[in-house]
Amino acid sequence: MTDEREPLFDAVRDAWANEPAPDFSAARRAVLNGAAPPTRRRGPWAVGAIAAAAAVLLVVWVTRPEPLSFVAGAAAGEAGPTYESADLAFSDGSTIDGEASVQVQELTPRGARVRLQRGTLRADITHREDTAWRFIAGPFEVQVIGTAFDLRWEPEAERFSIALREGEVEVRGPAIVRRVRAGEHFEHSLADEAAEQAESVEAAELVERAEPVEAADTSPETNEPVEPAETATRTDGIENGRADATRETRTRRARASAAREQAREAARLARAGEHRRAYDIASNVGWSQTLGLLGAADRLALGNAARVLRRRELAREAYEGAREGERGVRARAAFALGRLAIDLSSAPAEGARWFERAIQDDPRGPLAREAQGRLFEAYAAAGNARSAERAARAYLERYPSGPHAGRARSVLSP
Repeated sequence: MTDEREPLFDAVRDAWANEPAPDFSAARRAVLNGAAPPTRRRGPWAVGAIAAAAAVLLVVWVTRPEPLSFVAGAAAGEAGPTYESADLAFSDGSTIDGEASVQVQELTPRGARVRLQRGTLRADITHREDTAWRFIAGPFEVQVIGTAFDLRWEPEAERFSIALREGEVEVRGPAIVRRVRAGEHFEHSLADEAAEQAESVEAAELVERAEPVEAADTSPETNEPVEPAETATRTDGIENGRADATRETRTRRARASAAREQAREAARLARAGEHRRAYDIASNVGWSQTLGLLGAADRLALGNAARVLRRRELAREAYEGAREGERGVRARAAFALGRLAIDLSSAPAEGARWFERAIQDDPRGPLAREAQGRLFEAYAAAGNARSAERAARAYLERYPSGPHAGRARSVLSP
């Protein structure tokens, strides 16, 4: 990009270039003879031009626009670190929040480059004439001028989605360039695309493995093909086999696509709190199959639906599947398994083990305080006084004014 100060540097160079070239030979003779070398005097116009150019250069330098800055929560933010449960406010009025892992990679006077590592973020980008923001999610890039949108990336399922609330963006990804406008929703799954390509390859291989049809003999009198009965029958069988293979592949693809759509709908309903409908759809597809088609966060949502409906084993299966996700999802799944053990299984010792894992997985996460509070309560309910005291003491050290503080003190001072 061309520096706006370049014309000023050119002006300074021109001012020097218009002066007569110095007589270096005269200077050399003076030095050899022990005399002071002749000095070069510049015309007043050159000195004035240089001074004016330098003054303008100083003004441009001082008034050069600064890159955007931002705060994360209540602290000053900086480019580079990853922010969990993003709550970012930028100096141009733009905001980013949501249950997401976000990294601000670059800040410029016109915007920022932000990488969504996983989760769902909600962005409101202030529109200006020169605004230029970019959001990266896996292999996808969203170019933004000024808009409001919800962006989601599930690295485990390789699923990208964006929903525009205002404005317009351009999405670029592997073999994809797509304009998305206000009110529209765009979703793309790399895993689904790979599965469809694999099925297409399988269909092609089935056709290639079919026995080739031999050319029929022709009659010299009529020049018409003469096919023995068995050859015609075999040819028909090969063609029918190819058609059957193609139909079978298409049927499998259609069923797989329908199952994926139903699984996503079940997860969406679970996140919206429509637990019964989510459960019914997932059960219709097959609970285990549905979980296998979803990412960790969606499995967690379905687990919550099953827990609310008191389907203990199904909830456990979903939560344990969610443990395959990233740190934040793993911690939430461990916390949910702890609740499940206590609420539906009356197993406080098992619940305590899961609360310990939730704290270990994400010690500064949004559920860490609640997990620490439930931890000493679970140990107390299990009759493990020593572990209950240890956990209660840790709670008071970290959260002396937390909602479980009173109960923690009672555990330490019965």
